[in-house]
Amino acid sequence: MKNLSVTLLFFSVLSFAFSGGETPSSQIEVNENTVRLTGNKFDSGDRVRRMIHFEGTNGVSSFETDPGSGKMRIDFSRFQIFDEFDPVFESGRKVSTHYHMRDDYSWARWNEGSEFFEVHTTSPLRGYSMVGEHDGSSWTYSLESGSANAAQSEALREIIYHLRSMYPEAEIKIGETWVRSPLFVNAYLRRDIKNVVGSVEFTLLKVENIEGERSATIKVEIDSSGDQMNEDGSISLSKIVLKGEIVLSLETYLETDISLKGEMSGSIVRNGKVDLYTSPIKVAASESFVGDEH
Repeated sequence: MKNLSVTLLFFSVLSFAFSGGETPSSQIEVNENTVRLTGNKFDSGDRVRRMIHFEGTNGVSSFETDPGSGKMRIDFSRFQIFDEFDPVFESGRKVSTHYHMRDDYSWARWNEGSEFFEVHTTSPLRGYSMVGEHDGSSWTYSLESGSANAAQSEALREIIYHLRSMYPEAEIKIGETWVRSPLFVNAYLRRDIKNVVGSVEFTLLKVENIEGERSATIKVEIDSSGDQMNEDGSISLSKIVLKGEIVLSLETYLETDISLKGEMSGSIVRNGKVDLYTSPIKVAASESFVGDEH
């Protein structure tokens, strides 16, 4: 069986990319010429639900150094629903919060010649509540109750909910563009991807009423790459290019709609062979207020 480590790795590429920071409501200001894109979501609701669907279809993998080995088609998908509740703020910054993982399900399908294979995976955190705490420099996560087993401990170490801040703290004008550093891009890749380079560019396109709420439409362009040394000595190289839009409510500061499309590509270098892969990918995500169903 061909090595699927890189392709399966990207099940969690965008898992937790869209969790914007909150600031106290006293800092929120809007006037006719500029808008502030950061605000406290929890001023308008007690529990924020995020839904994320990341999928790749009609992906192709083949050995560059062995064209006769044929091509392998790969399809994959990851669907997540998680709630955030009971955050604590100090001096305008979130210092602790809670999450409940309602669902986290991955699926992949690929062929080897005329034979097809499928893999289905459920996160070990599915159905559990977690506590996130900030020690002044970084976030750590633990189960809300009970001790985590080995699989859960590994999953908790990979959480990247608060790795970045997406929007500027200052007010910005329509048409203004801002760029995030490779450290920000790393939030779109798993932590074990190293040497991440690239950029994420945002542009505030317009402000208008959408479904009864004053909302900002923000263009997003992601171009990032990184590499990884695998346990078997192989080297994985990966690249993601995504473009799309975010709709952000300026009343609740929920990201009511995120839609991104693009391509994931890369290679695995092992024993002198280069295994190339490429796949169209898309991301659909949203936030909403819900009651306590936990």
